[in-house]
Amino acid sequence: MKQQLLYTFILFVLLSACDSDEHLGVEVQQAKDVLELSVRAGDFVTAGAADTRAADNGATTTFENGDRVGVIIIESSNTLIADNLPYIYDGTSWSFDQQTANSENTGNGSNPGKTPAYYDDLYGKTNITYIVYYPYSKDANGVTAVAGNGGLKSKFPVKADQSTEDAYRASDLMYWQPSATPGSPLKVLNAELKHAYASVSLSPKVKWQLANSEDVSYVSSLVSDINLTVGSNTCYPYQAEDGSFRYILPDGHNSGIRCFYTYKGETYGNTVSISGTAAANTRYASTQTINAGTYGLDNAQVGDFYCKNNSGSAYLIPNEIVSLTDAQKSDCIGIVFWLGDATAKDQTLKTDHSGCTHGLVVALTDEETVWQNPYVSVQDWLNTNKNDQFLSVQSGTDSSDPLNNIQGYNNTKAIEAFNEANSGNKVQAIEKVVAYRTTVSAPNSSSNWYLPSEKELTLLCGREVDNIWSNNSGGTANRDLVNGKLSLLGSSATQIQSSLYWSSTEYSSDGAFFVGFSSGGVYGSDKYVTYYVRPCLAF
Repeated sequence: MKQQLLYTFILFVLLSACDSDEHLGVEVQQAKDVLELSVRAGDFVTAGAADTRAADNGATTTFENGDRVGVIIIESSNTLIADNLPYIYDGTSWSFDQQTANSENTGNGSNPGKTPAYYDDLYGKTNITYIVYYPYSKDANGVTAVAGNGGLKSKFPVKADQSTEDAYRASDLMYWQPSATPGSPLKVLNAELKHAYASVSLSPKVKWQLANSEDVSYVSSLVSDINLTVGSNTCYPYQAEDGSFRYILPDGHNSGIRCFYTYKGETYGNTVSISGTAAANTRYASTQTINAGTYGLDNAQVGDFYCKNNSGSAYLIPNEIVSLTDAQKSDCIGIVFWLGDATAKDQTLKTDHSGCTHGLVVALTDEETVWQNPYVSVQDWLNTNKNDQFLSVQSGTDSSDPLNNIQGYNNTKAIEAFNEANSGNKVQAIEKVVAYRTTVSAPNSSSNWYLPSEKELTLLCGREVDNIWSNNSGGTANRDLVNGKLSLLGSSATQIQSSLYWSSTEYSSDGAFFVGFSSGGVYGSDKYVTYYVRPCLAF
């Protein structure tokens, strides 16, 4: 028992001694302060849209996840304390990029090469200079200045071809240097980078006069083959998200820049003027206007906005316009979904409206779901016993291939005649179309609204096959394009649904065709089933 107490006392004394660093001579190692980094990319000085790191779209300047900057720390004028350290952005903050450092290190255990920078290692010094630059490159190893022979600029020569984002970024050297005079070390580098070179920005805009005498201008995706003459070199710019074309100019450029571009097969040229030597961190922006003439019905493209002005005349707004005025939205009554001469397949349309040779337009909204009255004994879409009263929908205008005809106008006229002769057994789909005409009046030069044939519905959905029976699905590319335009019109328009729509083409005395807009497939159904109706017109 006494022996046990003695051992306990000795252990207590030893533990007490271990609690005192002075008694054992143990020095506690304190963690060093890692250099903190905060980086922001400054904008070019210009009256135009702001440049960005992540995307040149004029929005707030930000970096993308995975972007890297280099950090250079110099003592006195040219002694490297930290040689081109890589720091990476994770979407929130910057940290030392150990993976990149490991891939470049050629040191050994006693000289590991690139390691994180610590404030403590510089404490007490008064002759420290910092450089932070973007984009990171190992070619900057050993660099101690921005300009001059062997400086950062010499490691980032401007490329003649900047048409890709990578080439444009590699030419756009940005850097931060808090002071040209060495000073005390910093715990946090709040670096706002500026552009080492100047930039030119070209915005070729297409100007059309609409048929209602209104002028519209916009950046067109059809402008192509952009090139610049910079000095004696032919150079190629990068297209930013806002549609402009941007090029980083070589250091010391001091003359105007010739620019050339093509629109619809015609080449245009102009000059961007620069007075004196192009200033670093400055963007020289120029808007070039292509006067394209009058945008009439003959210029129609799929996706155009089909409009009616106050006098009742039709006019088009080009589909490339992505923002419409309230007045334009109010005038718009449909979207062009097919180009061609509809009168070539519909003789009734040719007789009534011979000028409707430009294409087809779909209405902005669905009519409510409809069906043929289920409470009558005969559910005829067209009563085959009364063919002497109207044109035959089934035979159409091309009896050899009636199901592949654009003949919705012919069908609708025939069904209207049937409805007038049958007060108790009307085709409700056509009644809805007739009602739509009173709600949304169409231009006199058009066919007015009608119920499309199954062929016209397949074209609206996106099927290009000649024979609808070759397969029962054909994609929805055209529907998606049209819906994209409808979305620009606000509450005045509704999307074409991935649902079932009645056509005006019957397949039997009690059945008619419908199209499934989830795939473009064509099917037949009893006439009393409930589906959607979407009017269209020819123009």
